[in-house]
Parts: sequence; structure tokens; C-alpha cells
Amino acid sequence: FGYLALVLGDSSLLLDEREVLREGGRAALARMALQTAVLDVLGTVLSSLAAAAFAYTVMKRLQRQPASFGACVAMGFSRLPAVLGVALVVGLVAGAIKVPPSFLAPGSALAALIFNIASLVVSIIWGTAVPAAVVERLGVAAALGRSAALTSGYRWKIFWAWFLLGL
Repeated sequence: FGYLALVLGDSSLLLDEREVLREGGRAALARMALQTAVLDVLGTVLSSLAAAAFAYTVMKRLQRQPASFGACVAMGFSRLPAVLGVALVVGLVAGAIKVPPSFLAPGSALAALIFNIASLVVSIIWGTAVPAAVVERLGVAAALGRSAALTSGYRWKIFWAWFLLGL
């Protein structure tokens, strides 16, 4: 939340399109690309850490055991390599699926829709990989496989839950 408040609350920290146009050239574009990459990486690390800590908290609560803030954060950090690996794989695969419409059929809304649906399917199938990596102490490949097994038979329900949350 602090990260979001910093980035969204202080727009002077961000280089916007007007500055790129005013500065012009490759240097401004390179600076904007670097800034975007740093913010994306930081966002991924922090959201992955939060997801890991949250999964551990839920597990402890289901076991009717106390879950202190420090223990949750410590667990998040201890599982961070696996969690980041899962986030990287899911992000790359789901993101790579969205890229082809711009190359294969530029401007085609149907192609974009089809590839976005495929990306959503991947996200649903691997949507429980982070909790699996944390709670079951699995590596990246095992967590992805476990997520596929856990979501099997429930994918439409997951889709509709995500859809309703999105509304």
C-alpha cells in the first residue's frame, strides 16, 4: 500500500508522456522505459511478498493458530524466490500470449479478444500457484502443476468470481 501511495500519490516522481515529448529523443524514452521497468519489478516483488504473507496468514487462521505480522512477513521472504519464480513464469506466459495480435493481425479486435481469453485461461489455471508455493513449500514447476490440479473442475467458477470482483 505504501508503494502504491508513493507512486500514485506523488506524480512528480513519474515521467509522463508530455515530458517525453518535451524532452524528445531516445534519452527520454529510455528514461521512461527504465522507470517503467523499475516500477514493474518493484510492484511484482511487493505484490508477490504480500501474496505469500497472505497465503501463510490464511493457512495459520484455518489451523486456528495465531499468525503474527512478523511471522507472516518472514514466511513471505523465506518463500520469495519460489513466489517470484511463479510470478515471473505466469507473467511471461500470460503476457506473451497477448502479444501475437499486434503482430499477426494489427487492429483486429477478434484476434485481441481470442488471445486475451487465452491469457485469462492461463491466469486461472495457475492462479493458485503462489499459495501452493507458500503453504506446501513447493518449487516453481511443482507449484504450477499443483495449481493446475487444484483449479481443475473449478475454472468456470473461478472465472465468474473474478468477473464479479472486477465489476
